[in-house]
Amino acid sequence: MHQLDEHGLAKESKLLGHLASGDQHAFTTLYRNYSSRLFAKINHLVNDDEIAKELLQDVFMKLWSQREKLDPTKSIKSFLFTIAVNLVYDHFRKLAKDKKYARSILQTAVDYYSHTEEEMHSKESLQLIRQAIDQLPPQRRQIFLMCKIDGKSYEQVANQLSISPSTVRDHIVKGNKIVRDYLLKNPDLIVYSFIATTFLR
Repeated sequence: MHQLDEHGLAKESKLLGHLASGDQHAFTTLYRNYSSRLFAKINHLVNDDEIAKELLQDVFMKLWSQREKLDPTKSIKSFLFTIAVNLVYDHFRKLAKDKKYARSILQTAVDYYSHTEEEMHSKESLQLIRQAIDQLPPQRRQIFLMCKIDGKSYEQVANQLSISPSTVRDHIVKGNKIVRDYLLKNPDLIVYSFIATTFLR
């Protein structure tokens, strides 16, 4: 989502003040500013236009119902983001009654965290991955961090540690399996973090 400059923040703060007073024009303006971005994020996760529209409507219904509690000095983007993440998470929890679908969602999230190195730098994903990496033996953990977090190539790590690239590759393959198994044991955490990270991208 877009970042606001000082002028934009002041303008949005004023909008929130009007919204708290029940100003429907302020509500419409905020909807126009954020609905398309939120819809795209939600729909990317649920992969269903109608469900995404319903969840988007729920986001703004919550915004309206909680308008008097809003702090004009705080980011409305973060507020809407948090509501959307929780609603999508609740949606997936309801679907979890379908065991096959639940496994599919979890598998998607686990694959994402096990293999998408460039996304590991967000706060949520990095915290989750580090918990999993802590399960690795010392040398494997060092190699995993160098490749996955620091972004070094197998050849660079091999030269630095005086081992062969194939040894580095073997450690990464085995490390991925351990991380993957750890994530599978923490389904609620991985799915929620996956949803949150998707909204941050």
